[in-house]
Amino acid sequence: MPINRLGIVPATDGTNNTTTEQVVGSKNDIEWIESRSLAAFAYAVYNHIHSSSNTHPANAQFVTVTSGGTQYVNDGAITEIIAADEITIPFDLHFVIGFNISAIGSYDVVVYSGASGDEIEVGRTGFTRSTNQSREGATPIQIPKQPANTRISASLISSNNAANTINVRVWSHGYTAITPL
Repeated sequence: MPINRLGIVPATDGTNNTTTEQVVGSKNDIEWIESRSLAAFAYAVYNHIHSSSNTHPANAQFVTVTSGGTQYVNDGAITEIIAADEITIPFDLHFVIGFNISAIGSYDVVVYSGASGDEIEVGRTGFTRSTNQSREGATPIQIPKQPANTRISASLISSNNAANTINVRVWSHGYTAITPL
């Protein structure tokens, strides 16, 4: 390791955490998952805060997600929201936007990542509709950081013994590469 006037300078994106210098990291650390240094974490947070947000499907109508016919069972179809090549940088989701709930009841929108047939659940959020009001709009969700070009899909769980629907979009936030400060 090179030496600077303050002490030892750790390797860029090093994975050792046996000294204070390694835990703090190099000012050139950019990948939080690999190095796990405080410098890399600060860089990832800075990247995320200053990267663009978007709604998906992009430039299109909301996607209709349909529940199965069994109360509180996830037996509806899994519907694609974001195509595999639509987001070309790493990203995560912060909101599911839901409208036009078809019937009175409570609903969970289950969000998945992965190819069709290989989906893995990464998060859930809820919506309700009563005789007096419908809780529609942007509902928070937090999912793990997804690699670029990841397909996102959703299914619907309903409190009813009938196939119900909700129209959804998702709000994504990217992690663009910004030169370290």
